[in-house]
Parts: sequence; C-alpha cells; structure tokens
Amino acid sequence: MTAISKKAYWVLFFSVIVLSGILLTFRLGSEPFIDYDEASYASIIDSTLESGDLSVPRMLKEPSFEKPPLYYWLAMGSGRIFDHKEFAYRLPAALFGVLSVALVMLIVLEVSGSFGASLFAGLILLTSGLYFEAARQVRLDVPVTACILFSVLCFIKGWKNPKWYFGMGIGLGLGVMFKGAIGLLAIPIVFIWALCVTNWGWLRSRYTWLGAIAAILIAVPWHWRETLLFGNAFWDKYVGFNILTRLGSNIMNNQGSAYGYSKELGWTLLPWSVAFVVAVAATIRRVLVSLEKIRENPLVAPVLVSLFIIALFLSSQTKLLYYFIPAAPFMAICVALLVWQIMLSPKVSAKAVVSVSALFLVAGLAMMVYIGYDKYPNLSTWVQVAREERDVGRLVAAEPVDSFYVFQYPFSETLRYYSGNKPIIQLSEGDAINPPMLIVVPAMFYASKPFSPALQSRMIVKHEGESSVLLRID
Repeated sequence: MTAISKKAYWVLFFSVIVLSGILLTFRLGSEPFIDYDEASYASIIDSTLESGDLSVPRMLKEPSFEKPPLYYWLAMGSGRIFDHKEFAYRLPAALFGVLSVALVMLIVLEVSGSFGASLFAGLILLTSGLYFEAARQVRLDVPVTACILFSVLCFIKGWKNPKWYFGMGIGLGLGVMFKGAIGLLAIPIVFIWALCVTNWGWLRSRYTWLGAIAAILIAVPWHWRETLLFGNAFWDKYVGFNILTRLGSNIMNNQGSAYGYSKELGWTLLPWSVAFVVAVAATIRRVLVSLEKIRENPLVAPVLVSLFIIALFLSSQTKLLYYFIPAAPFMAICVALLVWQIMLSPKVSAKAVVSVSALFLVAGLAMMVYIGYDKYPNLSTWVQVAREERDVGRLVAAEPVDSFYVFQYPFSETLRYYSGNKPIIQLSEGDAINPPMLIVVPAMFYASKPFSPALQSRMIVKHEGESSVLLRID
C-alpha cells in the first residue's frame, strides 16, 4: 500500500472511526422496529424494565430464555439517555459496528505492519452492505462479532506481549453474554489461527488461563442465577431450542438452499465478496505451490476462519442471512491483506492497484447505501411492512380494547409492540367472530372481499395499506 507516516495513520484511523459513527447513526431512529428480531428485542427490553428485575429478560411478563441480557442492559442504559426508543435501542449495535471497524484495522496492522492495508480493511468492513445494515438494527450479531474480533486481536498482540492473552477471555465472556454459544466461536477461531501460524505458546501462558477465569466470572453468574430460578426450563429453551433445534430443524420454515444463501450473502457483500473469492483462490494457489510457507502467509488464517464460519452456518438447518455476520470482518481482512501482498510485488503497478481499490471502494459505498439505508428490495420490504404495522399498532393502542385479532396475517411482533403490547389472538378459518372487535388482515385478502353482505355492513375500515388492513367489526 502507499507509504503513510505513523502520525498521518492515526489521524486517518480516527477519521475512519468518526466517519463510521456518522454513517451508522445517520437517521438511525427514523424507521420502526421490524419483525421479528427488532420488535421482539424491543418488547423484551420494555417488559424487563417494567418488571423491575433486570436479571431476568421477559417478553410480555413471561421469562424469555433465548438470549443473555447484555445487549438489553446496554439498550436500557441508552434509553435513559435518549427518549426516542428506535434510536436508543439501536445505538449499542451501531457503536459496536464502529468498534468492529476499529478492531479490523488493528488486526490488519498487527498482521501486516502496513498502515495503508489497515485503513483499507476498515473501509472495506464499513462499506460491506450486510454488516452495515445489521449494525443499524436492534440485533446481537454485530456486538458478538466485535467481541470475537477483540479476542482475536488480543491473541495476535499476545505474540509480542503475553499480557494481551488475558483479553481473549474478556472478549469470550462478553460474547457469551451477548449471544450465548455464538460468543464461543472465538475459541475455534483462535485455534484455527494458531494452527496456521503454528503458535501454541499461548496455551502455556498464565495470562491465557487468567483470561479464562475472567470469562467464567463474566458469563457464569447470570447463567447460574437463571438455573437456580428456573432449572431445566431455562436450559431446555436456552440450549435445547435455541441451539440444538435450530441446528437440526428449520424453525423458520424458509425454503432457501445452501446455494441460495451463499448467493444472497455474496450479493449483500458486493463488491468485496468477489475480491474475497479472489483472495481464497490466491491463497489456495500459494499453499499448493509451497506447503512449507503456510505459516509465512498471513492470508491463510483469515481465509480459513471466514470459510469455517460460512460453512458452519450453511450446515445449520435453520438459515438466516444475519447468521453469517461474523464472517464479514474476516473477509474484509482477507481482501485488505491480498491487496497489500499484491502491492509488495515489483511486477505490479502500484498506481493500478490503488486505482482498482478506489473503484471497489466506490462500488462498496454504493452498495452500503443501497443495502444499509433500506433500498435493497429483499430488506426494504420488511421496513415498508413495519411502517404500516406501526401505524396500525398505534391505531389499536388508541382503541378501548384489551386485545385484537389477526387472520391469515404472518407478522405480529411489530403490531404488538406499537399497540402497547396488547395480546394478539390468531383467528383461523371457521372460528366464530364475536363483535365488537378489531382485526388485521392481509391487504390482498381484504381486496378479494370474501365477506358476507351482512358482515361487510358491520365493518369499518380503520386503516388500509399495501400490506395490511385494520377493520373494526361492530
């Protein structure tokens, strides 16, 4: 990469961080919480606050065992500072998105010693559309990924100063408190990296094991308290359903194949996914040329880590695009290191490499805006639906009813949240109708007018949108 002085590097480093903060928080609270995770997590945050017992996450007054409470606690703290909940509850994820950019830059700096490669890695992650979009939601994927990156950084810095090994345990413990077992991914990732560089001295370092004790002290107390309070009911949900069931069965009932999700992942990470494929191919070629030089090739470890994460979540029966978020930073590292290696070659024009890299950054910025600011149809559709559900929910909240109904309507969490968490009753075909009542139906269903004249005469349309219709039946 082009020569940059140390002073200029740190100025540019913090400039990238500031830029990340501006882009990730721009209009952060302008859209409603979407189905399902955002609205669900927002409900858990509100319900837990109302209960007065912050150690037990709750959904509609009932204990919620799916995720640990660390993100909820941070969102509660943010909510005490900012009144606008959509902004406040998303802010922790955005800040961890900024932190991830910083950690990726520091990892590349440690591995390559190149200021230019370091800055380039941070810009790659910032302009990775899917990662950027996930960091603007009430979602746990980016915070847990930041914890994994912190553990990896501490592992690499520990080669020179073993005291850094202690930080691996801090990242591990915090990662578990964000997203349970996903936080444990730091362990196999560190082992893969250690295997590639054939460095096992960290296992003999006392700081590694002191870090392990710290991880236990961070993660165990909450899990132990939940066990004492709820026993097997906690573990059946926390591990049985949340991990084993998701791995072994498709709880989302989505029909996407491994190929389909790989294609979608590649699309939402363009253009960097293309560059990552080139990095993988280049790494394989160099490894085949000389197996003895694996340790000397800094690309091998992040390539294997990226492929490991992608393969792990492709093998799960329940597949969601956001599951692949932890792979994005390591893919960014791969691309930055590839460009750095190319720049070191005397046969390559540095100006040509910089020009191509700049074109990729422009394309990445365009994709970041397209995906991260809700222009991409596969993601923006959910936002459009959520806007209607927010409006419908607020109308329901203003009505003097204790509950409301939905019929053939596949979404509910955003409706429930903006209705003030009023109970939703699912109506099925043939169920009796007991007016007066409020009912939400799909717009296409309402357009077909499948109602008897007598029933239709008793209907008042409270809201009619592109995806939903709110009816009052007297």
